Amino acid sequence: MKIHIPMIFRNFRFNEINQNDDYYDDHGLDYHVSKICTDNLHPFFKTVKAIFRESGGRFKVAVSISGSTLKLLQKTAPQTILMLSELVQEGCIEFLSEPWSHSIIAFSNSETLLRQTNQHDELIHAVFGKVPEVLIIHSPICPEKVWRTVQQGEGKGVFMYSNHIERSKKAKGTKDRPAISNVGIHPVHRTLSQEFQKLVLGTDIQLLKNFTSGILQNMKNDSSPTNCLVLVYDLAVFTKPFNKNTAFLLKATINELLADECFQFCFPSETKTCLNTVFSDTISNNDTDHFLLPVDSWLKNELQKRTYAVQLSVQKRIQSCCNTALHKKWDLIQDMDNLYFMNSDFFSEDYYMDNYCPYTSPYMAFTNYMNILDDLAGRVEN
Repeated sequence: MKIHIPMIFRNFRFNEINQNDDYYDDHGLDYHVSKICTDNLHPFFKTVKAIFRESGGRFKVAVSISGSTLKLLQKTAPQTILMLSELVQEGCIEFLSEPWSHSIIAFSNSETLLRQTNQHDELIHAVFGKVPEVLIIHSPICPEKVWRTVQQGEGKGVFMYSNHIERSKKAKGTKDRPAISNVGIHPVHRTLSQEFQKLVLGTDIQLLKNFTSGILQNMKNDSSPTNCLVLVYDLAVFTKPFNKNTAFLLKATINELLADECFQFCFPSETKTCLNTVFSDTISNNDTDHFLLPVDSWLKNELQKRTYAVQLSVQKRIQSCCNTALHKKWDLIQDMDNLYFMNSDFFSEDYYMDNYCPYTSPYMAFTNYMNILDDLAGRVEN
């Protein structure tokens, strides 16, 4: 389960650069947080607890929550933190480690990633009394030498999207380089994750049966009995509430999986010693073969690429800056959802209606965010 709520910026005009560092739409953010918690998070937490109890503890969930989101919920939605604490005490969830900022920049170098993951894990421990043992990588860019620092230095397992592992395998295609063990490294099945995201919003029972049989077939086709299949369910991207119908579909899906003896839910910490066979990111069920691996949603068009180049420039400058307040601002501003909001898919009315975006168009997202980056860069220079 992924929970990330990006900071919402106000309309920051060009003539405000170097004049005003009040970037945030506080009223809009409070409303958005309240709506997500009431419509999605709270009913989902109740459903998870119900499935956990009904399954006799066999249903287990990992929680990926960014440090910035956890801090935001502490401030504006303490009831949500309380509900998460109850799930921890119940024994049905376990937290994943990740960078404090939900960003690509966190993976720009080993020092930044270590600082941000430690900052995140310390907050998780302070709030819930738990220390995450497995790192999850949501970034579309994650150089192996960077994440290996956390994996080997901190002794963590790793969940990452399978295309990253495939790239790593290709990079190691030379005989003079020793093979690196993939014990505790498990791919997130992006295609199944996205289809699961769509499934629970629908009402087609036949599609439900096809989907669950597809997962089971994937597991059975794998020769390794300890292979781990990781699905990510993003709770904060819905524009529609997690209602009773959605809860019913989720329960039906989980119960179908629990009923099969070949399938077992496990916590991230239980996968650290498992050797995982890297699988192809496809679905074996014939009814879902047409679901293709989606293209990158963050660095696909020129607006996104130009913005990311500016992000890297700001990161390079701020590393030598001693102003703690600017570092804190940068940790919030670098959120990669700001790149996602520039996704060309938002030009489509259907996509715009089904996916959250605080801007009226990708161009508006680009212009507003670039003004903020220019302002921050100027303050770092000064």
